[in-house]
Amino acid sequence: MEKPAWMSDPLVADIDQQKLDFLQSIVFETRGKNQNELISFLMNLMKTGKLSNISFTEQEMAAIMGAIKTHSTPEELAQINKFMAMRKKK
Repeated sequence: MEKPAWMSDPLVADIDQQKLDFLQSIVFETRGKNQNELISFLMNLMKTGKLSNISFTEQEMAAIMGAIKTHSTPEELAQINKFMAMRKKK
């Protein structure tokens, strides 16, 4: 499997590869899931992340989001911005 462009961006160069692979697995495994399947999947994912000691600092999240935005289409950017706005409301 070819590594996505955002994972090679200099912004994420200092982030552990295991963390980046974990995020990429989320992208592939959530495609095509409905809302109920997604909730169940994300609950299991949080448990897996905790068991694997995978967590992200605010700086890492900012770098990851910057890299992803740099390599996203306008449609993907709109979806990301919508998600981030919903996240801030919580």
